[in-house]
Amino acid sequence: MNRRIIKITIPIITLIAISSICCGDTFENIESGKVFHGFPTQKVKQGLTIVYNDNEKQFDPIRLSDYRITPDAKGRRDNVVIISLIDREVLISKSVSDSIIDSIVDASNKGPRLILLEIDLPGGRGDYTKNLADAVSNTKNCPIVAFIAGGATGGAYSAAFAVALACDKIYISRNAVIASDAPVPGIDNYYGNDFPEVFNSSSLSAYKGFFSTLADTKGRSATMAMALIDSYIEVVEVSDANGKKTFINKVDRLPAQTVVKTWSDKKLQTVTATMETPTATTGQFSIILTPSDAVYAKMADAIVESRNEILTDMDLTEAKLTYKNTTLNKNIKKFIATRRNLNEIVTNIDYLQRRADDLEIQLNDFQKQGTTSVETIEDDSYISKFDRSFEDRVAIQRRASGRDVVSQRSSQSMQAEITTETGLSYTIDELLDELAFVLIDLTRDYNKAIVLGRRFPGALPFGVTVSTLEKNLDSAEALYDDVLFRR
Repeated sequence: MNRRIIKITIPIITLIAISSICCGDTFENIESGKVFHGFPTQKVKQGLTIVYNDNEKQFDPIRLSDYRITPDAKGRRDNVVIISLIDREVLISKSVSDSIIDSIVDASNKGPRLILLEIDLPGGRGDYTKNLADAVSNTKNCPIVAFIAGGATGGAYSAAFAVALACDKIYISRNAVIASDAPVPGIDNYYGNDFPEVFNSSSLSAYKGFFSTLADTKGRSATMAMALIDSYIEVVEVSDANGKKTFINKVDRLPAQTVVKTWSDKKLQTVTATMETPTATTGQFSIILTPSDAVYAKMADAIVESRNEILTDMDLTEAKLTYKNTTLNKNIKKFIATRRNLNEIVTNIDYLQRRADDLEIQLNDFQKQGTTSVETIEDDSYISKFDRSFEDRVAIQRRASGRDVVSQRSSQSMQAEITTETGLSYTIDELLDELAFVLIDLTRDYNKAIVLGRRFPGALPFGVTVSTLEKNLDSAEALYDDVLFRR
């Protein structure tokens, strides 16, 4: 299809799409014939939908089935709401994704001509993506259109495409792509090596059914949609005996079907290349749709240069633009700060947990031997992070043995001796006291992480869950009780 034909057909397709989903804006009572202009909201009161009556300038509860509803925009506000989904945290933070859902619902209830979601995301979690996509699909009182923009990320990757898929129409920038695997930044101090798993997690394949149903509902390829989150699907385009072309998983190809084109590429293994094996591939696949590919595969409806071209295509150039990102930006900043804090806490937990495990092993070994004094070897990784200051060490030893360990020496000389010796001599009581000290800090950090993890779902480092932290906290508390019993 050439560009001229695309230009001619876009307004027609748009009109059909909007007419089929917009439940406003002229309301004619089936029995009385009385007419008013307005728009419906997503609010329901006692089984009745709250609708804005522009004639009366008020909101009224009505039964929609009592009216013939003509979508002509006569009762709508003359504005377009822009919601930019361009921050990585959009689909990995529940608080952020929930704030977007609230923004969409709130915007639709104010009767705009259109809600435009500008998407430039590397992917995200399946559960939060599903919640957001469901909210978009369930917004029947206002048309929602996606614009896959070519921003810093470069398009809609992996789970992020579900948000676009839920919209009534998809535009794609000439500088954007739709793909399964987001490009990993060369240097990413924030997500580091966790980037692929955070944004393209293998657990996303569990949402294949959701992607498939969503694609079918919108008249798009279910196989192509599923391949964006399941790397084991190899998409091929086949032609049957009648010349009809479809997209399928290669393993499902029938004998009568001829492969026209293979759309998936095999993934390279993350192994060091050698002379014998300069490149290697796995049984997994990735897929990248350029703008022209996306339109051909019907995963996007049209290619545009900018947002203004979308507004022109939809006859909305005179509409006022309203931006809904103030609350979203606040939530993103709060989430980023919390995630950074949790990363530090979990790092502390890791060191403290290993410290506690080592001390427990030493304690158990020497108690089995019936020894009353032990010499422990200090690990540099613990010294730099968790060894107490000289004053704290003295306090521990005083409580454990009642000895005045600094009465004959200056604190400076004693501290130098402790930090330069390869080992320290402990009694069993002193070792118990040291372990108790570590466990106190460990349980404190577990509690901090659990509280923050519950308040900000998605902020914990990849692979760490609140339930795991709770189990480990129980173990640490049980060990602390055991230490007190031994004392």
